[in-house]
Amino acid sequence: MSDDPKTEQPSSSEPRVLYETRNEGSIAVITMNRPRYRNPLSSQMMAELDEAFIRAEDDPDVRVIILRGEGPTFSGGHDLGSPD
Repeated sequence: MSDDPKTEQPSSSEPRVLYETRNEGSIAVITMNRPRYRNPLSSQMMAELDEAFIRAEDDPDVRVIILRGEGPTFSGGHDLGSPD
């Protein structure tokens, strides 16, 4: 993946969490990818975040993890109104 993050809104088929490595694999970048909804921490988002952190932890080359939110807001917090 490139160093320039996507700015498109994710469709229902796009992942809520993006994972990429940079700097020859030593940096893992985990991106919450629901900017239209301010990257809410729904149960599905938290499950995908957990999978991404496990993936980074299991990679012996990763030394740094960056967690970011796509769009202008990092995260609006826990999503109380969403069933997912």
